[in-house]
Amino acid sequence: MKNVFLGLGLLLLASCGTTSIVTGTIVEDCSGVYVRNNNVDWKICNSSKIKPTDKEGNITINYIRVDKCKDSSICLVYHPSAQSIRIKKVLRK
Repeated sequence: MKNVFLGLGLLLLASCGTTSIVTGTIVEDCSGVYVRNNNVDWKICNSSKIKPTDKEGNITINYIRVDKCKDSSICLVYHPSAQSIRIKKVLRK
């Protein structure tokens, strides 16, 4: 039984920090910067990795999911998003 819990714990740790790739367009308002894919917006926590030229057309990013962005901005606009992500790498052509 102890080995089962140990195995499940290791499996959970291995799944944390898994990166994924998404292609979409950049959407920006006072609440933050988002990548839109299939009409679903994902909030980008580290938008400083986005260059102005990335905001033109589609962008492909390698990202990791995070629970929540640490925002310091004040905005009264609610922008629904499916999840918060942290960019690991912007895949530029």
